[in-house]
Amino acid sequence: MEIRNIKSFVQICADGSFSRAAKNLGYAQSSVTAQIQRLEEELGVQLFERINKRVYLTAAGSRFLEYASDILQKTRQITERLQNENGITGSLKIGCLESVGVAFLPDVLSAFSRKYPSVSLSVTTGGSRQLREELKNNSLDLAWTFDRRRPGDGFSVLYEKSRPLSVVGGKNAVRNTAIKNLSDLSDESFIFAEPGCQYRNRLTQRMKKTGLRPKAGFEIDNTEIIRNLRRSGLGFAFLPDFLTEADVRRGRLERLHISDFSPVMYSRILVHKSKTISPAISAFLQTAKEIFP
Repeated sequence: MEIRNIKSFVQICADGSFSRAAKNLGYAQSSVTAQIQRLEEELGVQLFERINKRVYLTAAGSRFLEYASDILQKTRQITERLQNENGITGSLKIGCLESVGVAFLPDVLSAFSRKYPSVSLSVTTGGSRQLREELKNNSLDLAWTFDRRRPGDGFSVLYEKSRPLSVVGGKNAVRNTAIKNLSDLSDESFIFAEPGCQYRNRLTQRMKKTGLRPKAGFEIDNTEIIRNLRRSGLGFAFLPDFLTEADVRRGRLERLHISDFSPVMYSRILVHKSKTISPAISAFLQTAKEIFP
């Protein structure tokens, strides 16, 4: 009985669908179907029944789910203990966008270092294009990016999560404005990241398509400074929600709800397609998924 078949079974139970489970696991749906068929042959029971295009657990399937969940939990515990006993060592060279470094890396690196203290970590920040070049020349083991489009064929995506972006402003600025649509932003000043920034490009390209041109009041290559200036009342900013969540929650910033513009981009962990996935890379990826599922 293969662990991956059990994982697929549990994922189907969680998603309620073979197709959604296949997408979340990165498999073709036919592969997931074949895995379940093998499980049913090995167990000698039917695990699912399909009624009106929906999937339901059989009585035997419900009983097996308890065992399957326990098997996967024990497998994770065994893997972690053996890795710690064997002592994952070596180094891990991580590249990331500055915004990703601010929002995600501190928690991930802290948890990773506690679990794998013998792995030496180094972090480099840069733009998406620079990070991909460094993956190509093996200066980095992995890169954590934030882009609209998927990378080219030369890279493998190990993790992908959609993240919304919003126009934000200070509390008074937002409450005193009548901005409802994208066109209402044409006369407003923006605090922008440097030219080439992916989310700056996302806004400017969308505005140009509608014949608009945003006004750049400031250009700053540091998102933390942009946030602080925005709190001081200097113009609007267009930033990923993960960078402004804490300020919005504390009432320092407010998001504009623009009816014709609800963009998303994707945080991704990439490696070069020819890169060997070392135990350290696997451990980092698992830690990132646990903290930011």
